[in-house]
Amino acid sequence: MSPGLDYPKTAEHPWSQSIWQWLQLQSGLLRSTLLLIFYVAIGLLLEAAANHYHAAFDVQPWDPASGLHIVLLFGFGFRYAPAILLVPFLEDVIWPSSEQTYYLFEIFSALYMCLGYSGAAYFLLHYRPIDPRLRSLKDMLWFTTVLLGASLIISGLSLLTKQVMVSPLGPDWSQKWMQDWAGEANGIMMVAPPCLLFMRLFPWSQQHLTLQGEPPHLPIISWFRRDPTQWMAIVGGTILFTWLAYGGLQGKATDFSYVAFIPVIWIAIKWGLRQTTACLVILNICSIIFANNGVGNGDSVLAIQFGLLTVTTVGVLLGAYVTDYQTELNNRKHLEDRLSYQATHDSLTGLYNRAFLRQQLTEVEKLKEQTSNTSVLFFIDIDRFKDINDGLGHLVGDRLLSSIGKKIEYSLSEKLDPETFFTCHFGGDEFVVLIMPTLSGQTNEQAVAALAQFLCDHLAEVYEIDDYKLPITVSIGIAFSDSISEGSDALLRNADIALHKARAIGRGEYVIFDRQMYEKLMTRSQLERDLSQAILLMDEDQKGANG
Repeated sequence: MSPGLDYPKTAEHPWSQSIWQWLQLQSGLLRSTLLLIFYVAIGLLLEAAANHYHAAFDVQPWDPASGLHIVLLFGFGFRYAPAILLVPFLEDVIWPSSEQTYYLFEIFSALYMCLGYSGAAYFLLHYRPIDPRLRSLKDMLWFTTVLLGASLIISGLSLLTKQVMVSPLGPDWSQKWMQDWAGEANGIMMVAPPCLLFMRLFPWSQQHLTLQGEPPHLPIISWFRRDPTQWMAIVGGTILFTWLAYGGLQGKATDFSYVAFIPVIWIAIKWGLRQTTACLVILNICSIIFANNGVGNGDSVLAIQFGLLTVTTVGVLLGAYVTDYQTELNNRKHLEDRLSYQATHDSLTGLYNRAFLRQQLTEVEKLKEQTSNTSVLFFIDIDRFKDINDGLGHLVGDRLLSSIGKKIEYSLSEKLDPETFFTCHFGGDEFVVLIMPTLSGQTNEQAVAALAQFLCDHLAEVYEIDDYKLPITVSIGIAFSDSISEGSDALLRNADIALHKARAIGRGEYVIFDRQMYEKLMTRSQLERDLSQAILLMDEDQKGANG
């Protein structure tokens, strides 16, 4: 399946899903036969259109069937390369030529196309590997350079064969060569890129389209419904400027052909490659129709051909550049977002981490200096978690932590607006919930006590982890930001003191911090330090007496 594409479970239209599923059930031979029938039918229609304008201009302005050959090779593999001979052969059968040598010339021309385009495609996909879906500017540059060069060689060989088999070309052979090449090249650049871009919607495997996976999402109708003004601007603007370029203004059909660059450049810069290829198809079709009505009076058909080839090539490359640049910006933004997420989130639970909590405590400290609102911090600890970790292993412990972290988030969301609190995995089996003051409004002690009891009740349940049933309770220490004037760490310290008090009472309890807890802890710590100091002094005196 194509990287970077996710295919939904259902297609946009039931009929497309049914066709996809029907094709999956058919044999490979039948699918290949249907593909060849479709390819030949479309190829003959394109050849008929090209022949119609060949008669009008006395030269082929573009050959869209050449682009179809490239799509067949890039999308479905080189095993279909011999099928390139079918379209010219059937064309001669349907529209036969009276000259036998001309018929033989067509066979050689078809052989040159088969070998030339197959060789170019093989070079691009294997020796200079590009993505056949043309996902980057580099891919499009190689695609354009190699295939324009291949079409130049094929046109030259065809012209040389015609010189030998049919009739001498005369002194204007170079102009005829350029005319034939411009038609081939413009047909490739006009048809192949939009078709290959559209085929991105389908699953790929090893550079070939496949029928694996779910039906692809074909959002063709939704593209127009989502932003109809965009497509109205593309279609309407392209037709208008093409008419101005090739027939709407006074003068020869080529005098104002540069006007055709306006919609192409505008669409390429504004929307990128996909919309530009649609614009170029419309432009090429409309330009030949308008120019056909105004050609003559000294107009150069070669100028029209090269004008279209230049506009098409420049448009495709500019659209690819813009899309490539936008993709790079999106990838960079995605990377920045991912790094930012990793810097502020815990990889085990997906909750915020300790670093993010430090940032928020700093913000609370600043806010406390400006307002009298109070924040609340819950320090949550899983009772007897060490027994689970030691007895059942760290993997079970990690999964339990992840489950409890999600349960904390879910439980608090039932009581508070998700925008009013942050849940952090502080480390080990400890979680911290910080309720912001200006949003919560739940800062009085009674409301906080009710919320703490609610958490203790909801988190106390039997968790099933890897077939183990684990009865869990939590202890909670609670602190208000009244004492944060001592520093942002004071809020954490006070909640931790209350947590130890809750754990001393028993399992599944909560305690709200008060100043006496801190004073008792400080008194006890001071007493321990004094005792330690007294013991050291006694040891020193004893050593002095013995000495």
